Amino acid sequence: SKAEIVAYRLKGGDALVATRVKSGGAGDRVGLKEAAVVVAVCGKPPAYLAETGKAIEEHIKKGDLELTILNGGKEETLKMLLDKAPPLSP
Repeated sequence: SKAEIVAYRLKGGDALVATRVKSGGAGDRVGLKEAAVVVAVCGKPPAYLAETGKAIEEHIKKGDLELTILNGGKEETLKMLLDKAPPLSP
């Protein structure tokens, strides 16, 4: 499962915002919510959407993914075990 993401440039760096989280999917199971601000993917800031997509595809192959989100102004790390999924579209 994957969340749709939108890139934003925030003070202090780039971030992504989940605009849709599939009910019952990996993100939903670990508590990812719509409008969550993602400040790191697999431990790295999401500098460019294309690079983030590549990192996500690599972790999908491995079956895991780690997102760092802002929750109430504090960083929280969500570790997901992923279902088998097709590669992400560019």
